[in-house]
Amino acid sequence: MAVTDDFVEAEKLIKGIIHSRFLDRALDICRWLLSFNNHENHQIKCYSTGGNKPDIRFCIDRGFDCDGTKKIMTNFIVIEPDLEIMGIYSMDPDKYPYFKQDQKRWRIGWSDTSRLSIDKIKAHILESYCLKMKKLRLNSVVCKTWLESGIIK
Repeated sequence: MAVTDDFVEAEKLIKGIIHSRFLDRALDICRWLLSFNNHENHQIKCYSTGGNKPDIRFCIDRGFDCDGTKKIMTNFIVIEPDLEIMGIYSMDPDKYPYFKQDQKRWRIGWSDTSRLSIDKIKAHILESYCLKMKKLRLNSVVCKTWLESGIIK
C-alpha cells in the first residue's frame, strides 16, 4: 500500500478506487489537500486501503507518521468509493443534519456529497484537518488562516 504526496501518483490510487461518476470531485479534494504541502512544515499524504472495502485516506506526515501502522494515528479524512466522506472530528456534528454519527467520526453519505457544494465539503474536511493538527499539537499555516477568518473557534 503506497503512500504518496505526489498528485500524479495519488490520481492513480483514486482512479483505482473511486467510482467514475465521483472521480472529478474526489480528484478536486485530493488536489486541494495536497496543495497544503506548499504552506506547511509537514506533508499531507494519501494512501489506499485494501480488503473488501477499499478507500482513500489522507494522513499528516512529519517525516515518519505515514509509514506502517503509524498513519492510522494521523489520518484525518477517508473517501470511500461512492464518495462517502468520513472525518475524524467535528466541533459540532449535531449542527449538520447530513452527518451520520459513527463513534467519534462524522460521515457524509454519497447522496449528500453529491448535492453539497464542494466548498461546504472542503470546509468539513478542513475542520477535521485543523482539529487533528490541534490534537497532534502541530502548528498550521492553513489552519491559522482559517482560524483568523472566524470560521473555526
